[in-house]
Amino acid sequence: MRGRLVREPAPGMRHAWQCGRIVGRISRYLDEEALGLVLTEMGFILARNPPTVRIPDIAFIAEANLPPEGISAGFGRRAPDLAVEIVSPANATTEMREKAIEYLAAGARAVRVIHPRRREVAACRPGAAVRILTDADVLDGGDVLPGLRTPLEELFWR
Repeated sequence: MRGRLVREPAPGMRHAWQCGRIVGRISRYLDEEALGLVLTEMGFILARNPPTVRIPDIAFIAEANLPPEGISAGFGRRAPDLAVEIVSPANATTEMREKAIEYLAAGARAVRVIHPRRREVAACRPGAAVRILTDADVLDGGDVLPGLRTPLEELFWR
């Protein structure tokens, strides 16, 4: 997929609800711990040759990695510290795996791939095995969002 324009159908209501839940949870945490910014639907340049831009559903950029000029109108020039992708019915498992690998290879410190139908989250970190968590588990923010703990059942629609 690198260097190719890939069009995806617009996500539906459940996808948007789930994004809102996650962004709300991270935003409340960041109100207490001013560690950076949580963003939605923003492009990040992951590679230049061939040009590769990914747009995670949700991203977190640590304060230390924010551009010195502040928030700009353009794409992020590096991978986010955390990329969150929510699997839509149109997404293939191989496509989501490829996205996670690209984020990590470009410098992301964590990737979360959320599977609403399976009620699972794949938690990925560089150099570590993928952890599969279910809605009975609690997801922690690791070293990217230290102290953030979210019961996964809160992130899935009934």
